[in-house]
This record gives sequence, structure tokens and C-alpha cells, in this order.
Amino acid sequence: MKTKRILAAAACAAVAFGMTGCSTPATVGAVGDVEIPSGLFLLYQQMSYNEAADLVEDPEQDVLKQQVEGVDAAEWIRAKTLEKIDRYVGIGQMADELGVELTAEQTDTVQQIASSQWEAYEENYSDNGIGEESLVLAFTAEQKATLLLDAIYGPEGTEPVSTGYLTTYIKKNYAQLEYFSLPIMTSNYTMATDEQHDELMQMAKDAASKLMDEGADFATVATETVQAAYDLLEAEMPEDADALQTTIVSREGSGLDE
Repeated sequence: MKTKRILAAAACAAVAFGMTGCSTPATVGAVGDVEIPSGLFLLYQQMSYNEAADLVEDPEQDVLKQQVEGVDAAEWIRAKTLEKIDRYVGIGQMADELGVELTAEQTDTVQQIASSQWEAYEENYSDNGIGEESLVLAFTAEQKATLLLDAIYGPEGTEPVSTGYLTTYIKKNYAQLEYFSLPIMTSNYTMATDEQHDELMQMAKDAASKLMDEGADFATVATETVQAAYDLLEAEMPEDADALQTTIVSREGSGLDE
């Protein structure tokens, strides 16, 4: 889908933020027959700016004077904003085609999430011309995207994907890792001292040595090391805590296949 027109109302919808004294139009343009509210455009623009800030070489300096992935930041932000707009429109159109709608409960959940986000960052959003209704639109689109996955690829979807295919894909592209982490706060909820921190670092090194050099059992090392760390900090390990934890990571860029 190509964006036919996105009219950014001069400086009001430029990458610069701070809407004081700027009259923002109700919409900034359209993608096909879908009008794009200015608040939604500005929300996606702000999201893209924040993504750029995480990718520039020096986030402490002016983001717009730097490059992102070899492209001027302003151009990168513009392109990412339009990608988000196209995705928003595409989700809506596909949901209409497949008859995907949010239930009353899902609608309430979206509203609660938007309200919570608005309460936490109201000043920032307001200063940038973004209203709570724009958050509702964005979160509604994301909820519809989740429903569309099931409507298309679920067991009763239009293009169902077999369990066997999913299993093969996940095994090929993802890995489940086991890990454990050490506490850094004492029983009085204060940070570990420098001396305790040094001891914790040595515990971690000793654990790594047992696992890598001696081939020790991971679960045993995890349990013993985590308990020792809590003892060092004179803190109690939560009864429902599990020393051994797991996470799922993508193999791409992780070096797991190297």
C-alpha cells in the first residue's frame, strides 16, 4: 500500500516537537480513502523519533543532526512515520475485509491501556499535539493486528498454519535459553556495597567457570550461586522465586549458530 498523500501542515507536523502556538488541523491527509487524524500522525512521528534516538551514535546530541542506519535522521523518521501510517490503514482494511472486530471486553481493555498511558504522559502528549483518542486508535489497531493473526493463520483461519510448520520454524529461528541472575539489594532494600558487589562478580565468574570448564549441572550451579548471593546480602530468597529462569531469543544476530 502506498501513501497517496500525507499533508503535514507546514511546521506543525514537522519532525520538531512542541506544539505551542501552532494550529493543528484535524487531519493531515489520507491514505486511499482513509483520513489520518493529525494526532495519530504526530503520535507515530513521536514513536519514530524515539526509535531514532535509540539508534543514533550519540543520543545526548541533537538527533536530527545525525544519521540513522546511514540516512539523515529526519528522513529516517519521516519514512518510519509513513510506514506506521500505512500499517495502521492496512490493519483496518484487512480487519474490515475479514470481519474482525474487538469484543466489548477487548475494547474496554484498549481504553484502559490508553487511559493509563495518557495519565502517565499527558503533559508530553499534549505538548506535542497528541490527544488520548489518538492512543485509543493506535492501541485498537495493535489489538486488531493480533486478532488478524489468528483469523488468517489460526486453526480456523483463512490460511491456517500447521503445528508442525510452526514447530519447525520456531526451532530454526529461535532458541530457549536458561539463565540465572544475582540479587544486588540487601534485606533493607539498599544497594550492595562495593565490597559485596565485587564478591557477587566473583561468584558469577566462579559459576561460569564451573559450567564452562567443569561441565557442572546448570540447575545445581544456579541454585547454589543464587542462594549464596542472598546469604551474602543477608536477604531472604522469595519463596516463589526460581533460581533457574528461561527466555526465548531470536537466533538472528545472537551468534547462537556461530
